Amino acid sequence: MPRRLYTADDIRSWKECGETKIELAPDDIVTPEAEDVARALKIALVRASTDPLADQVRAVVREMQNRTPDNRAPDVRGTRVQVIHPARVELEPFPFDVKRPDMHIRAVDVITDRDGSPMGVGFMRFENGSFPWTLNYDEVDYVIEGELEIRVGDESFVGRAGEVIFIPRGTSILFCTRTFAHFMYVTYPANWSVS
Repeated sequence: MPRRLYTADDIRSWKECGETKIELAPDDIVTPEAEDVARALKIALVRASTDPLADQVRAVVREMQNRTPDNRAPDVRGTRVQVIHPARVELEPFPFDVKRPDMHIRAVDVITDRDGSPMGVGFMRFENGSFPWTLNYDEVDYVIEGELEIRVGDESFVGRAGEVIFIPRGTSILFCTRTFAHFMYVTYPANWSVS
């Protein structure tokens, strides 16, 4: 993960989003002024000593390997390799009413259990705002553009372009962005919308 620089303006922006805690990678840089602003605004700067995301992803993979196959997925024989070109993917209006039409939420599943995959893959994009969601499936989000914030209670996890966020099954979250978020999601099981 690339090293990030946090300035006083970054801290103030996070405060505007209601943040009380910012998780920093071990090699992230925080300016002295940013540290002062964080103290004044009562925002905790917490430096991670290990890579918990990697541990969580490994745990999900282990769990997936230990589970029995999903009998709802079709029996697929032969190679079914697919290449998805994100620039060619057309997002559709989000099929679930989250009461936020102003966010222009759009998504599309590109790999599903109909493809014989135990995991689903799709793309999502939305604009300034937030909406609640409860996951009955495991999800990994890869941020393509913008900034995706996942809030769990009073904790906040922000992913920027090129970063990955893992959300375990059963978690109630708030999907947020101050600008826009465009990301790819991978779910287990593939048929996440009926889980």
